[in-house]
Amino acid sequence: MQEPTDIYFTPPSAEQFVKNLSWEFTDKNDLTTVLALVYTTTCGIMVGANLSGDLKNPGESLPKGTLLAMLTSCSTYVVFASVLAATFDRRSLQCEWLVLQKASGKLSYVAPFCF
Repeated sequence: MQEPTDIYFTPPSAEQFVKNLSWEFTDKNDLTTVLALVYTTTCGIMVGANLSGDLKNPGESLPKGTLLAMLTSCSTYVVFASVLAATFDRRSLQCEWLVLQKASGKLSYVAPFCF
């Protein structure tokens, strides 16, 4: 596969989202890479759970906090991936690890999705 020389993007659209909806792994990107990203979130949440000695009522607060942290992190990943899929073409997302950094100088409407 040839590396792209430029980042290709459109305003967020349902048409672009549907084009990027199917799975198409490459040599650089596979299911292991995707799971590695989610694993780091889980490790961070478990580190927070290990601080249970600081809680007033750990038996009640720990399960709620862990579940809410997992829900928040998974929701953030889904929303962020959906915005990327609706904005950038497939080759830019597959071949360029820093797609947002390279596009930020050219694309003024990326910033609202970062907050």
